[in-house]
Amino acid sequence: MLFVHQYGEADMQTDQLLSFFDETWEKPDMHFLQKRLTSACKNIISIDECITSGLQSGWTMDRIDPVLYAILAAATDEMMDPSKETPAEIIVKEYADLAADFFDISETAFVNAYLNDLKVRLVAPVQEKD
Repeated sequence: MLFVHQYGEADMQTDQLLSFFDETWEKPDMHFLQKRLTSACKNIISIDECITSGLQSGWTMDRIDPVLYAILAAATDEMMDPSKETPAEIIVKEYADLAADFFDISETAFVNAYLNDLKVRLVAPVQEKD
């Protein structure tokens, strides 16, 4: 997500990113990773708008730690995916747990609160259509 945020859709080469992951770490679920990277490249502006709208007054994207941004962006992208197979509650828990691996309780609580708010914001438009 940091690559996508830094370089944006126009400069992204999904295949190059996937080969980086493939060569650097234990082999991840490449299908899932490719789907997430492709989606993030395509939707980075919407992802950033979603994160920005979830920030408290006075906060900007510039104040967010890059790793924290990556967690928020990956979770936002996954939650915005209309074809997602994982329930939103599980996505919230997984990304909050991931944040806890890198940050203290305040950042973890922020990720949890942001994602729970996002879950509500994403469901509201669907309910209005019904």
